[in-house]
Amino acid sequence: MGVLLGRKGGWPPSLLAAFALSLCFSLTGAYMELTNIVMNPSQPKEGGTVRLTPSILPYKPVSCRWYRREMTDNNTILAYFFSPSPATRKQPKYTGRETMRPDCSLEITRLNITDTGNYIVLIYGRGGIRAGSVRLVIPDPNDPNAHGRGLSTSNILAIIIGSIGGVGVLCVVLFLMYPFQARM
Repeated sequence: MGVLLGRKGGWPPSLLAAFALSLCFSLTGAYMELTNIVMNPSQPKEGGTVRLTPSILPYKPVSCRWYRREMTDNNTILAYFFSPSPATRKQPKYTGRETMRPDCSLEITRLNITDTGNYIVLIYGRGGIRAGSVRLVIPDPNDPNAHGRGLSTSNILAIIIGSIGGVGVLCVVLFLMYPFQARM
């Protein structure tokens, strides 16, 4: 009680730490759900078009973001915002061949071998976040034995969820350590 209320100025850092902890818990995936990605056609070809469509959107979607290869700002293709008026923003991995629709689907035209890779979508809604991943493989027409390489969809989603959970654990550790440092 002395740490929280007894010393002048002791409680605001604790209150701040509690707020940070609650924020971390809200970001740890307590509201994250997975969505499947439907690839149409299921075996796209070089020069063709493919559409990647999340099977389930969250309640009242706010925004969608598609990533190429990994979920970082530098690998974002497009971001779609539902309100105040629908808008799409081009991001660093946008090539001019991608289009995003209001159902958060991503369409890629004039496919080529360099499009092979993992595609990840994050869909933010008022009821939580949906995440999905799909592996797109464009076979090399000159190599009939070519196969795509990389992480499976379940491995990518496990990495995403594990990373978000790790942030939550770090927040708990920092919160638990803070009162002990304040006493010293």
